[in-house]
Amino acid sequence: MQVIYGIDVKEVDPAGHCYVLVTCLGLSYDGLLGDDQSTPKTGLLIIVLGMILMEGSCAPEEAIWEALSVMGLYDGREHSVYWKLRKLLTQEWVQENYLEYRQAPGSDPVRYEFLWGPRALAETSYVKVLEHVARVNARVRISYPSQSNNI
Repeated sequence: MQVIYGIDVKEVDPAGHCYVLVTCLGLSYDGLLGDDQSTPKTGLLIIVLGMILMEGSCAPEEAIWEALSVMGLYDGREHSVYWKLRKLLTQEWVQENYLEYRQAPGSDPVRYEFLWGPRALAETSYVKVLEHVARVNARVRISYPSQSNNI
């Protein structure tokens, strides 16, 4: 549930076997604000935030699409869970201030890049996202020296 939906199950009452669903990493985004009101998309948001970090806090659009294609998610194709992926990344999450999508400075031909938005910076941290990505990938905690000054 963490990977696909970006939610954790927390036990609130062990005696009564009561559980609550909470979003991962402190993000308040529930993923239900777009056209599709049925599927949380927080897991994908966390993955994209992690990709941006791995690219040095500013990821070329091409790098994001290349990484997402490994997951079977392609630019221009609708997906059964994420529907219009380009719209989700370049409009919905930008409007929610989780991502910034801007023209790369000095690019000719014009290229675009993704950065963390102010809301992502306020609600979670680089460390939490990197640890989550490492956990999801079932790897040992990886050191990212280029990010040590951002943490």
